Amino acid sequence: MKKLLTILILILFLGFHAKSQDDYVEIKLTLFETNLEKKYFTQHQDNPFLLLQALHPEEEPNFKSWDKLIKILDKKAQRKNVDVQLLSDIFFKTHNHLLKTYAPHSFFSGTLKNGVFDCVTGSGAYALLLERYGIPYILVETDEHIYLKGQYEGIPFIFESTFAQNGLILGEINVRQFEEKFITLSKSSEPNQLLVLGSNFNNSNKNRTFEHIGLKELAGLQYYNYAIEKFHEKDFKGSFVQLLKAEFLYPSSRIVDLKEKMELLLGIVDNGEIQ
Repeated sequence: MKKLLTILILILFLGFHAKSQDDYVEIKLTLFETNLEKKYFTQHQDNPFLLLQALHPEEEPNFKSWDKLIKILDKKAQRKNVDVQLLSDIFFKTHNHLLKTYAPHSFFSGTLKNGVFDCVTGSGAYALLLERYGIPYILVETDEHIYLKGQYEGIPFIFESTFAQNGLILGEINVRQFEEKFITLSKSSEPNQLLVLGSNFNNSNKNRTFEHIGLKELAGLQYYNYAIEKFHEKDFKGSFVQLLKAEFLYPSSRIVDLKEKMELLLGIVDNGEIQ
């Protein structure tokens, strides 16, 4: 699996050519910012806890809040009569012990270290916990937001990570009402490909994206957000490099579309020709 992944990455990256040899070498050399990022990205595709940390990983991770949270929830999950109360324990204990401060452009290792989170990293933490306790769920991607949806003990639920007090939504009617706020009937507006995922929940009523994704794709969206951050800093080569990694993890239309626009901006083509 690791050898195959390495080969696929080489094929992917060697398929792109820059306007000059210097540009091409520079893009290759800046593919990963650290050796630890390269390790997490290339060797831990089957370990979402580490894959999510690939962006800005901690060289000496010391995630005390996460470890404490796991111990607390493990005890809750070992109760003889585990019921829907476990959902409440997972949601509120996570906010009490881990998710401290909302901030856009957050990254997962930072969430684990100091509790700064957005909807992407907060949802990642909840998804890992739901998997740990065997609770089925899906991650739902909209234009600017991520949340979790599932069913436990026959009860539909949503975890809205950016609402500390009211983010646990239970019951079919409440879940449907929450999701109706995300679905637009209008198809007239043009999609904005530079929307960053990570906002608080809002009722903008303009969402065109409504996808069910997994943790690998969520890791890709972290790189997508980072690419947009680089773009706004006018680091266009840096943005393109992040989009390559984002596309490898999650070749969604928004990521592919932005990567193709960046190819044109940088003079990169995918057919071996030089512009």
